[in-house]
Amino acid sequence: MNEYDDIIDLPHFVSKKHKQMPMENRAAQFAPFAALDGHEETLSETARLTSEKIILSQFEKERLSDRLLYAIESRQPVNITFFRHDKLKAGGSYAVLTGVIRKVDDVSRAIILQDKSRIPLDDIHSLSGTIFNGFDDFT
Repeated sequence: MNEYDDIIDLPHFVSKKHKQMPMENRAAQFAPFAALDGHEETLSETARLTSEKIILSQFEKERLSDRLLYAIESRQPVNITFFRHDKLKAGGSYAVLTGVIRKVDDVSRAIILQDKSRIPLDDIHSLSGTIFNGFDDFT
């Protein structure tokens, strides 16, 4: 005699009180679930890479200052490459913004563009654009 011979031929039990669960709902109880809420977001945030800010030499700072003055006087669009600090991690990333420089705010040490965007002076890495074609030959 095997272990389950006494019950193997009994009919499947069906409750008279409760309706059977619909077939499409039965599979849902075996669906995967996130045991740790936010775990996936934490992993992706940890995997996100940031860069370190490049420190400019004194020569590069002077060159950048000359270009900045020229860009303000010319009132033409320039490409501004600047360091954007990351709000969640150490470091950040470099971004490029194109616009016409309206003025330099000495109090907050930032440049203000025509569209009212503000970029901290200490975070500017470079200025480029067609207005600088041949500019470095004269400075």
